[in-house]
Amino acid sequence: SRSSLQSGFGKSAAFICDDECQLAEVWIMLEADPKTQLPLGEVPYGDSASKSCVKCKTIKIPGIRTCPPPATSCKPFSMGPPCVSDAECKKFKGCVRCGFTSKHCT
Repeated sequence: SRSSLQSGFGKSAAFICDDECQLAEVWIMLEADPKTQLPLGEVPYGDSASKSCVKCKTIKIPGIRTCPPPATSCKPFSMGPPCVSDAECKKFKGCVRCGFTSKHCT
């Protein structure tokens, strides 16, 4: 529920939900020292920023998604395996060289 989520974060958090009541963002406001700009403490955000979650009886929290495994070959319009040199890329199917800026085989 929104109240249990709020109690976990404290009064400084604002929750932003999408149209399906899935949590999209959490905003936290902190006060900063005027000279050092280091955080001093939490500042209550209020309900105005959390309006997109107010209509939700239950807020869905998206699961953690893992990164895809690194590529093992080169295919058109896809990033190939990571590399440092052209020689590395020649051992992978379809790969010719190491991209200068991407540092992935092409």
